[in-house]
Amino acid sequence: MKITPLQEQRIVFFDIDGCLTSIEDGSSFLLMNPDSYRISESRLELFLNFLEKSDANVVISSNWRRFPDDGYWIATETVRFKNHLPELKSILGKRYIGDLPHDRHISKSEALVLWGEFNDIDFKNLNYVIIDDDEREGFKNVYEFRKHYIHCDAHTGITETQCQEAFEILTNDANRKTIYY
Repeated sequence: MKITPLQEQRIVFFDIDGCLTSIEDGSSFLLMNPDSYRISESRLELFLNFLEKSDANVVISSNWRRFPDDGYWIATETVRFKNHLPELKSILGKRYIGDLPHDRHISKSEALVLWGEFNDIDFKNLNYVIIDDDEREGFKNVYEFRKHYIHCDAHTGITETQCQEAFEILTNDANRKTIYY
């Protein structure tokens, strides 16, 4: 198998809700308050710093990838949440390299397998990390993904410790204790 340009990159498969939003700072959709739902500035700053330090690019795995850029996620008949994905893509700029395939009938781990097939990727030769807040997506159940998966707590969103763990995975040096930030 030939090496593709994607295999030469460090890639972060990244969820938005529960990672760049949090219950703690009131930005989470779990609070059912569309007026306060937003990307957390402190979580975003932390994530952007991590991307810069690790020289990583982002593939969006968030379920928001299923909605039109100018669309809303409808929670109930009266509660709608704005899709913040276009805003995030703009902020990420060149670091945004795509989305996982989306189909309501498959988990994100299955979508990640499809992404690999579409891009002719052998995950054994890919330098990647998966950051998500929903353990039901099956990343721990796929042997290849297990050691690349970092679980965020939706209460806090992504933390400095998780960014450090992701950095160590991407730099292939899990034993190194040097703090990158």
